[in-house]
Amino acid sequence: MIKNKKIIFFINHVAFFVSHRLPLALEAINRGYDVELITGQPGSISMEEEALVILKKNKITFNRISFESSGVNIIKEFKSLFQLYRLLKIKDPDIIHMASPKAIFYGGFICHFLKARALVFSFSGFGFAFTESRDLSFFRNFIKFISRFFLKLIFFHKKIFVIVQNKDDLNFFLDKNILKKSQISLIKGSGVNFENYNDISFKKKEKKIIFPARVLLDKGIKEFVQAANILKPVFPDWQFIVAGAFDYKNPSSISLEQIQKIVSKNSVVFLGHLSHIEDLFKTSSIVCLPSYREGMPKALLEAQAAGCAVVTTDVIGCRESILDKQTGFLVKPYDILGLVSALEKLILNKDLRENFGKEGINFSKKNFDIKVVLDKVMNLYDFLTQK
Repeated sequence: MIKNKKIIFFINHVAFFVSHRLPLALEAINRGYDVELITGQPGSISMEEEALVILKKNKITFNRISFESSGVNIIKEFKSLFQLYRLLKIKDPDIIHMASPKAIFYGGFICHFLKARALVFSFSGFGFAFTESRDLSFFRNFIKFISRFFLKLIFFHKKIFVIVQNKDDLNFFLDKNILKKSQISLIKGSGVNFENYNDISFKKKEKKIIFPARVLLDKGIKEFVQAANILKPVFPDWQFIVAGAFDYKNPSSISLEQIQKIVSKNSVVFLGHLSHIEDLFKTSSIVCLPSYREGMPKALLEAQAAGCAVVTTDVIGCRESILDKQTGFLVKPYDILGLVSALEKLILNKDLRENFGKEGINFSKKNFDIKVVLDKVMNLYDFLTQK
């Protein structure tokens, strides 16, 4: 067992840490590491409040600094960099594990001024800047230009390792000569805990189609609502449900009031953020995420574990999260009619839904078991902390 070795996770929000990295932190603690967390300000108050309760329950030391993931206040950003430098210098960890875009860039930059022993960067997608979208294109391209410069800068360290979640992101780093093969690994997603999905019954499946994400334009919320507007009058006994936070701070955020303006005749039910979305997946037949870009969407991996048929977009991250025409359908991004057609096929064919659901359970178990993910990352930690 490892003793007296410290890992600091630096992540944009507590909520993201709890939803995607808490099992890893707990496994590290179980194997003898000391674990602490540093984050910026909340992205969503509703998500953060719940995550703080879970963090306290698991007795993980937590420090918050000033930055916001979508913030552009220069004074606040410089203050955040100074706060981060001071915390990391005092705590002097053996490994700094950074995840989520702004934490990666800020952490990687600050570590140039510290004698950091080892750095781990986890890319669960590339965030707002690298998402191909028709909205805010000039702003995205500007941020992308800056980001590419900083990517090369932050990786200039003698002991780094990068984790990506899909082949496209892996090839990006290698093709651009940003990283060597020895510095990067593909680990598909944050893992699925199958103990939460050991009682799946297709008899309990109801006529529900779920959008399981924060309410962001980049997640495809407009496309989902527009598809629901078309399908709900034809299939009134089906429910179209949005299960995700509305109060998330992001350049592609859209308010409840704005999205309700395009909802026709109560075609969509809005549940907000759910703490145990697995309970909803277990009783749902279809999960739909028409996103513009992902790393490896955890919601789709869990949806398949729950036996849901999936409809998602043929974009980076999403295309590797399912098996097209075996566990779900891939459609083109922004393609409302294609989305409607795929959903309609599943609505009309119960046998097809169940076949996709059964294949999805097998696919998820074979490729996304959280035990495999944890072992891979823990082996990396052990390697990086060797003298």
